[in-house]
Amino acid sequence: MRPTRYLALLVLLSMPYRAEAERRAFGIEDLYRVKGISDLRVSPGGNSAIFTVTTSDLARNKRTGHIWRMDVDGRNLQQLTFAEQGESSPLFSPDGKWISFVSSRGGETNLYLLPTEGGEARQLTRFSAGVSDPLWSPDGKELFYVNDGRLFSVAIQTQPGLTFANPVPLPITGFTQAVTTARQYDITPDGKQFIVVLPPGQGTGNARPTVPIQIVLNWFEDLKQRVPTGKH
Repeated sequence: MRPTRYLALLVLLSMPYRAEAERRAFGIEDLYRVKGISDLRVSPGGNSAIFTVTTSDLARNKRTGHIWRMDVDGRNLQQLTFAEQGESSPLFSPDGKWISFVSSRGGETNLYLLPTEGGEARQLTRFSAGVSDPLWSPDGKELFYVNDGRLFSVAIQTQPGLTFANPVPLPITGFTQAVTTARQYDITPDGKQFIVVLPPGQGTGNARPTVPIQIVLNWFEDLKQRVPTGKH
C-alpha cells in the first residue's frame, strides 16, 4: 500500500508580544485585533493556496476581508487584493491561472477575476442586487453564480487574452436562503448536471427533490420520552 502524505498548511497571525508585567484581561479591543482566516483553497496543481484574511476596525465597527496567496510550504506569502470594501469567496480556475472572487468595491457585491500571480482585477458582473456563491465549470470555460435566487452563467475565454460574454440566466430558480455561507448548488464533474437545494415541492423542469429532509425540533425532549432513563 502506498503511504498517504499529509500536508498541513499553517498560517500564523499572532498578536504583539506583551511582557509579563503588561499582561491584562482580554478585552473587546483585543478581540478586534484578532485576524480571521477563511475560504481556504488549494490550487489545482497543489503547489499554492489562497484564503481570505479578515480584520476588524473597532472605531468603524467594520470587518474587512482581503485575499492572500502562499506556497503550500509556507513561503511567498502575498496579499493579492486591497480594496477598501474587501473581498471574499476566492476560487482557483481549473487551470490554476485565475482567481475569481466577489467584492462590493463597485458599490454592490459582484464577481471579479484576477490573475493568480496578482495584478489588476476585471469585473465580470454588474448586478445592482449583487451576486453570491460563485463556482467554476469543470472545463474552466464558465463561471456560475446566484443572483436574486436564480442561477447565472458567464462564458470566459483566457486565450489569447481574457474575454467574457454577458451573463446568461439558467433555467434554475428558487434557491433557498442559506443559514450558512455554504453554496446551495454544485455541478457534476462532467459539467452536464447541477445538484441544487430547493424548497420542498419546488423545482424547474425535472429538478425535483427525490429524498425529503426532516427537521426535528425539541428532539431531546422527544428522545427522553422514547428512551428509558433507568429510573423507577
